[in-house]
Amino acid sequence: MAALLEFAGPDGPVPVTMSAGSGLPIPGDIDGWRLYADDGTLLARRANGRFSYTVSVLRNDHEEPLPVPQRLLDLLPSVGDDEQNKWCALARDFVADIRGEPHRPYLTLHDGWRDQIAIDAIRTGSGWTALPH
Repeated sequence: MAALLEFAGPDGPVPVTMSAGSGLPIPGDIDGWRLYADDGTLLARRANGRFSYTVSVLRNDHEEPLPVPQRLLDLLPSVGDDEQNKWCALARDFVADIRGEPHRPYLTLHDGWRDQIAIDAIRTGSGWTALPH
């Protein structure tokens, strides 16, 4: 599956081509996401667990791993494996939001709705689709 995306950058729009795969990758392919841009390719390979990826950047045939910043790892609860810790972080921030307490930003149902519109446009090949705000 492939899509042409446009992200808002500090100096204006940034065009990016995205390619995603799932299941068994073909030889030389990755099981995950690839974001192609003028400065290189961002690779996210499926790692241990359903919601875990290793991320690296590929420039001029040189791949450099991009570790998760420690400040982000420090925010995760430590109650189980990587996947469980991420779900617990989501639940913690969601409950705090409902209670009106300070919380970190998290993905909402609205975000999921917007993502689904993009996924549907990619699957159907319907061309450029503006996402609702």
